[in-house]
Order: sequence, then C-alpha cells, then structure tokens
Amino acid sequence: MNVYKSSAQLKEKAKLQLDGRFGPAIAAIIAVQAFTVFTNMFVSMVVPAVSIPLLILQYAVLFIIQVFIGVCNVGFCLYFLNVACGRPASIQDMLYGYKNQFNQSLTLSLIMTAISFACEAIYLVPYYAFQFTGDGSLLYVVYPCLAASLAIFTLVSLNLALVYFLLLDFPGHSPKELMAMSCRKMKGHKGRLFYIDLSFLPLVLLSVCTCMVGLLWVVPYEKMVKTGFFLDLMNPGTESDR
Repeated sequence: MNVYKSSAQLKEKAKLQLDGRFGPAIAAIIAVQAFTVFTNMFVSMVVPAVSIPLLILQYAVLFIIQVFIGVCNVGFCLYFLNVACGRPASIQDMLYGYKNQFNQSLTLSLIMTAISFACEAIYLVPYYAFQFTGDGSLLYVVYPCLAASLAIFTLVSLNLALVYFLLLDFPGHSPKELMAMSCRKMKGHKGRLFYIDLSFLPLVLLSVCTCMVGLLWVVPYEKMVKTGFFLDLMNPGTESDR
C-alpha cells in the first residue's frame, strides 16, 4: 500500500533542501516578477483601457506577453527538481523551457494562460461593464462571478498542477498527453495539494506586512514543497518503509 508524505513532512524536507540555496531561486523570482510588473505597467500606459476596443487590445498584448513569460515555469520546475534530487542547480535552469522543448513549453504556457485569462473574464466582463456603463446593479453580478471564477480556476489548476514537471520527465509526450497524465496523477490527491496551498495563506498575508518582501522567501519555499509533492506522488513510499 502506497504511503504519501504529509504536508508537514514535505515542508520540513523542503526547508532542509533549500538551506543555503535560496539565492538563485530568489534572484530568478525577482527577475521574472520585475519583468512582469514592468511590462504590465508599460502596456497599461501605452494602451490605456479608456474604451472597450483599447481594453481588448490591452488584454491581448498582456496575454501574449504572459504566454512567453509562462515558459519560465518549466525552468523553475527544473531548478527545484535539481535541488530536491541533490543535483547542481543554477539560475540558468530557469531558461530551460526556451532552450529545450520550446514548442511544448510554449503550448503548455499558452493553454495555462488561456485558462487563467478565461477564468478572470468571468468576473472582469461584468466589472468592466459596470465601469463603462455606471450601472450599479452589475456589482451584484461581479461578486458571484468572482466566486465562480475562483472555484473553476482552482479545480482546473489542481488537475493540471503537474504538467510542467511531467514535461521534464516525459519530454516525448505532447501537451495533450501531459495534461491528461496530470489529471490522472492528481486523481485522489487534489485535496492534499489544495490543503498545501491553503497552508501557505498565512505566510502570504504576513508578507503583505513586509511590503511583499517576505514573498521572496515564501515563493521558493512553496515551490520546493510542491516539488516534493510531485516527487512523492510519482514515487510514493510503502508501509514497509515506515
């Protein structure tokens, strides 16, 4: 019978694995987040959302940018897998998706970004309708749509949580096969991962008190825990290991 590690066990192991190795991960996170914030601000200034056509154009440009930034997720997974497996890990790992399996990485990023934007559209459409029309009754639609958006995005993202890790393990598989594999692997384990996500909320909220500086520690820690979750899911222990 398979025995999986608890959230507490995964977190404890992640702390030990990251001891003295936060530097490159933090540097990469700063670089990616800084680029994302800069490009979003630049696009918002160049294409101000003062009309519906410009709003659509703005989101189209942001979508394309986010797709290419999303390719970095493959590199992040590689870096943390290298750390978890005791292999050499460097900031150059973050560019893996651009140098290897680029088409697959880009396709997966395109799909994941499309899912994210589609979920956001559920509540952004009535929100911007309120902004442009001033119809206060639309605000009563925004909040239920926001709840539905979060529920749908959470369910889909939990099912597809392993796709970037699986791309590294199965480079010959197509994005469709990787997504199907992730859904199969996550069957019966979505609750575990959801609990891990929830357990990081207090740390994220505390980071707000430090002007988000605390996230430089929280984000690598969370990614390390999720890497451990993936490895545990792929290679679970047994009763005899206890």
